[in-house]
Amino acid sequence: MVDEKDAPLKVAATGRDAEPDKPLSPADPITNRSARDPHNVPVSFVNILGSWGFHDGVGNITLLVSQHTPADDLDRDVTDIVVAARLRFGVVFATQLRDTLNQILLAAAPTGQDKPS
Repeated sequence: MVDEKDAPLKVAATGRDAEPDKPLSPADPITNRSARDPHNVPVSFVNILGSWGFHDGVGNITLLVSQHTPADDLDRDVTDIVVAARLRFGVVFATQLRDTLNQILLAAAPTGQDKPS
């Protein structure tokens, strides 16, 4: 019996469908794949791009989030900005990320109706 946390996650196929048994080249988008999450990695909400750059073939992005915490007197909130994630990646992944974000923005664009698609 497979422990639930070790069970593969099913990743929905989007864009070009991939053949599950056929390896993809690093330049191909990863679709129709499964992944395990044995460490139960949390989902992080981010709303600020902190910094980014590229050095020695490695891209880096630091993502931030503004958080609101009740102050000791509970009459007000204290807002501060904290690091939520640090990403490191190569050029191929940077291209895949860019292309994926473009697809997400296209899908979220207004379609002439009141709501995004």
